[in-house]
Amino acid sequence: VVTDLQTGINTFEWVVTNGLCDRRDTLTLLNNTVLANAGTDQTVCQNFSNLAAIDPTTYVPGLGSGVWTLAGGSGVIADNTAINSAVTGLGIGLNTFRWTLTEGGCTDDDDVQIINQTVVANATDIISCSMPVNLTGNDPVTADGIWTNQGMLGTIVTPTLYNSVYT
Repeated sequence: VVTDLQTGINTFEWVVTNGLCDRRDTLTLLNNTVLANAGTDQTVCQNFSNLAAIDPTTYVPGLGSGVWTLAGGSGVIADNTAINSAVTGLGIGLNTFRWTLTEGGCTDDDDVQIINQTVVANATDIISCSMPVNLTGNDPVTADGIWTNQGMLGTIVTPTLYNSVYT
């Protein structure tokens, strides 16, 4: 077993001896080991971001060319060979992108997760001549919503309920 190989060419010599006679031969081992680093996971509040793989030439072993692919969720990669490519069309929740490095038949990959926590807030305008009034906002589903009184007299009965009553 050989350990701690250098990146690139490693040379070994094989020597066979018998008394005064010997023969030698060399073996060349080309080490194309690559190490992918897709960057840090992200949490965003919009449906776009930038990927941020680490340039493989800036760290050991210093080899490889990379390609981005979508591994889960949704999103469109603008330039699949750019370490810092833009991505658009991120789905709500978890989106996974894979950075795959290749060099001379060797490959390695690493995933980065982008969690899109985009929320939508829609409230319906109301014209009313009497109280109480039913406030109507969108159901935030997995997010949290809260009604706040912007300086009026009156009370929001259940401020965290999207269809609360104002008295």
